[in-house]
Amino acid sequence: MRVLALTDPLTGLANRNEFNRGYNSALKMAARYKYQVGLILLDLDKFKPINDTYGHPVGDSVLKKVSNILLTNLRETDIVARLGGDEFAIVLNKVDINYLEKISEKILNLISPPFHIDTHKIKVGLSIGISISQNNNLDPEILFKSADHALLLAKKEGRNTYRISTN
Repeated sequence: MRVLALTDPLTGLANRNEFNRGYNSALKMAARYKYQVGLILLDLDKFKPINDTYGHPVGDSVLKKVSNILLTNLRETDIVARLGGDEFAIVLNKVDINYLEKISEKILNLISPPFHIDTHKIKVGLSIGISISQNNNLDPEILFKSADHALLLAKKEGRNTYRISTN
């Protein structure tokens, strides 16, 4: 029952509840041990047309492939969650901005080749927003809003890219 309550049934990733628990815990540990926490928000670009054109089973397969790419290319200590729909979040402990940029570029490169699902070749784009705790700013709401703002900038500035919050 606990596993069902804390995981996304489609992808097996942490759900929003588990994300919030892990995110808050990560920020408390960062405050205690004086290190930085990174938050990456990801949103698939133009995912609705994939569902509309190919159907929800293909859309679900896309979400599973993205989830697998995230899980296999991040550290075990990172929290990877599906917040809902085509929205994902990653909490990374003990990082700097260079690492966050590097991992975001890696994810973009891994997502950019077309996915082969059934007989379909599906091109998926991804927009990424990044924030990092700085100067002991460990307020979960501020970091989340900053990453969300950066995500909106990435979408506005052409999609399939990342932006970093300056807050």
